[in-house]
Amino acid sequence: MDRRRRLLATVGILTGLFLGALDATVVGTSMPTIIAELGGLEVYFLVFSGFMVCQVVAVPVFGRLSDLYGRRRLHLLGVVLYVAASMACGVSRTMPQLIAFRSLQGVGAGCLMALSFTMIGDLFPLEQRARMQGAISGVWGISSLAGPLLGGFITQHWGWPWVFYVNAPFGVASALMVQGAWKDDPRGADGRPDLPGAALLVAAAGALLGAFTAAGRGVGWRSPLVLGALAASLFFLALLVVVERRTKRPFLQYDLYRSRLFTAGALTGCCAATVLFATTSYLPLFVQGVLGESPTRAGLILVPMMVPWLLASGCSGMLLLRLGYRNMAVTGMALSTGGYVLLARLGPDATWWGTALPLVAVGAGLGLTIAPLLIAAQSSVSKERMGAATSLTQFTRTMGAALGVAVMGAFLAAALAAHGPTVPGAPSANDIVDPLRRRAFSQEQIDLWRLPLAKGMHGIFVIAAVAGAVGLLLALFIPGGRAQDQAVKREPTVAAPGAKS
Repeated sequence: MDRRRRLLATVGILTGLFLGALDATVVGTSMPTIIAELGGLEVYFLVFSGFMVCQVVAVPVFGRLSDLYGRRRLHLLGVVLYVAASMACGVSRTMPQLIAFRSLQGVGAGCLMALSFTMIGDLFPLEQRARMQGAISGVWGISSLAGPLLGGFITQHWGWPWVFYVNAPFGVASALMVQGAWKDDPRGADGRPDLPGAALLVAAAGALLGAFTAAGRGVGWRSPLVLGALAASLFFLALLVVVERRTKRPFLQYDLYRSRLFTAGALTGCCAATVLFATTSYLPLFVQGVLGESPTRAGLILVPMMVPWLLASGCSGMLLLRLGYRNMAVTGMALSTGGYVLLARLGPDATWWGTALPLVAVGAGLGLTIAPLLIAAQSSVSKERMGAATSLTQFTRTMGAALGVAVMGAFLAAALAAHGPTVPGAPSANDIVDPLRRRAFSQEQIDLWRLPLAKGMHGIFVIAAVAGAVGLLLALFIPGGRAQDQAVKREPTVAAPGAKS
């Protein structure tokens, strides 16, 4: 591939990554306003859990399919799915519709996530990928800073549907650049897709989403319906392990867990991802619902986390060579846990700045943890298994985060049900999170819901702090020593078929 086409393909791939990265902070900022209009605070978490569960299913499936059938068509499929689902989210008029379309959006995001990192590996030899990590970190950093501002501005001035419509131009631009520049030779991988494994993975995710949905609608986590769905999900996961161990080329290669570096790093990353999604999913709700701030101010609350995250992530590559994986993970998880311990002390009388300052520690800790642990997973295997290690790491992280967000959502729903007001004329919880609608009520009426909401958010902060503490303990099991000494020796990288001219 000549230099011009390689540059065009790279920009297109990074635009696709920007599309997915922007979504996390933009949607999180707009959600309090969305639930004020559509209702459904009790199923708030499903907008995020449904997206993440479907994303985690799509990553290994599309990663394997791209090995068999090439990257170009599947990248286009991912963009089409993501943009179409985004437009459908914008026209949703009920919370179940939004949850369903967000889940479909998660499938497209998983496809783009799997294809983007793999295509970068195709385009560049091993010695140039370190530079590309800087570009990828820059994409995530820009989207992290722009997302809260953009989400708050769009929600307040244009309306929340445009939070989803804004994905269309980025998706179209990414598709045009990649399709115009990428020349996909036959992959050279033999064999058929692992259809039984994919079917079991989809069944397990579907049963898990069914349990989340039933519990969020007030059935209760102890009901036979929810327990049956959870049992079905566990059964499908257990059967998936059996099937994948007997498959020649499985989607998920569980034997990687035999490596202590891979396992401890993946599980620590799972806890870090739970802390991350607790922040992006629930902090805007706390600021808008409990503190009574505007959507723009609710979006800005994520900036104090994103700036130190970007700075720490940018320095992590250099620090990793000096400190090693364990020291980096221990330091990062300690900072993130400490930040959430401070957040757990906040109540209804908290201020915006009092909420923002602990997020500096949370962001710095995540920046020191998330990217280095992915590098640890990739370094623990040979070059031929790097894609499998990356997919399984993302699978572990996202599934754990989805479960964590669901538990937090169930706790919030239970707190609102237990402590919410029952007096006649009291506003609804959906009224309180909308700055315009809450003006129609007196401060006494607002406090009837602010206090229960603050109790529920306190429980979420405690859960995130516990997840961080568990991650800190797991980080101690990561092997010590220099990162260079723990990397599996690899042969020089050969040009990938997709990178040929």
